[in-house]
Amino acid sequence: MDKESFFIKPTSQQIYILNKCISSYIDDYLQRNLTNYLPKLEGSIISFLGKNKKKNIIVTSTDIYKSLNISKVTVSQALNSLVSKGYVTFMIDGSDRRKKIVSLTNSGQKVIKELDEVFSTLEQEIDRLLDETEKEKMSEILFKILSYIKEVKK
Repeated sequence: MDKESFFIKPTSQQIYILNKCISSYIDDYLQRNLTNYLPKLEGSIISFLGKNKKKNIIVTSTDIYKSLNISKVTVSQALNSLVSKGYVTFMIDGSDRRKKIVSLTNSGQKVIKELDEVFSTLEQEIDRLLDETEKEKMSEILFKILSYIKEVKK
């Protein structure tokens, strides 16, 4: 797509196109640069578990589907895949036997470390594209859009 045809599109279409392009680029980048590539949902779950582990927060499968806004069935399938790959384990909650606590294994923690390194490199590559004024303006625009979305969701 050339610059002129992009700019004549309504803003909502520009955002949609940008989102699809960024998602596709990140997925391709991860496939090329990760030793053990994970599908997007599994990567999101691993990242969620890693962030909560750093904060010493215990995570259940319910926490995952509520936080990531994904169905129970989809989260269950992804978690089972992560278990079969050796990245997560389940434990029964001592206070409520219906709850499954999800934990990263040592292999899962290595995946987190690799994801962090790859995303850091990707961020540095993208960061070089914009000067400080452009970064500031982009942040202002994105903040404005996100604020609007949060307000509309209330």
